[in-house]
Amino acid sequence: MSFEHQFTHGIAYRAHFDPSFKLDDEASRVLENTFAQTSSKAMEEPFFSIRQSVCSQAAIYAADQASAHFAYQCLADSHTFLQACLEHNIVNPRYMTLTVGDVSLDGQRLFNASRTTIGTAVEKGISTADEPTFHVWLTLADMTVIDLTLVRQLAASGKLPEPADADAWLTVWRQERKGRFDYHPILIDDDFLSRLQRPSH
Repeated sequence: MSFEHQFTHGIAYRAHFDPSFKLDDEASRVLENTFAQTSSKAMEEPFFSIRQSVCSQAAIYAADQASAHFAYQCLADSHTFLQACLEHNIVNPRYMTLTVGDVSLDGQRLFNASRTTIGTAVEKGISTADEPTFHVWLTLADMTVIDLTLVRQLAASGKLPEPADADAWLTVWRQERKGRFDYHPILIDDDFLSRLQRPSH
């Protein structure tokens, strides 16, 4: 299943938490085709310049080691960085979005995230004392993943060495690149943090 297909399904899944949100099959097909087109134009303008600007800011943010890593730092940092980019007009609201899902390292899932684990987190809440059951990153309209925290998280758990280069704390991923990571989006939802903070009924 392509990243664009998973991403579109992740947008549709938002309706599970937001009944006012609707995305029918035809709209899903249109969106998936649109994402395939924007992904194929990633090296063209305006995608290239916007991505370079976001990555430049993200590398500085990811390299900031002022605090020790904590569980679900991915959510806090991704949300904070997204809001800062919107407030400073680095991107418009449709260009970069909060993405919740799973990541594979060398083919092994790191979080065993699923719709069930994400639904349970919204229903029961999360704690920084928990073992994470999902990961959060940012995805650009050209289908580039910007991950501020994964390297720090894996270095803290001993799964990766600490990078020597400050820029290497940031993970920038694209589906066509063959590397150690693979990203699996499950929910696309900029309001995810607020959903976790609402009291369950």
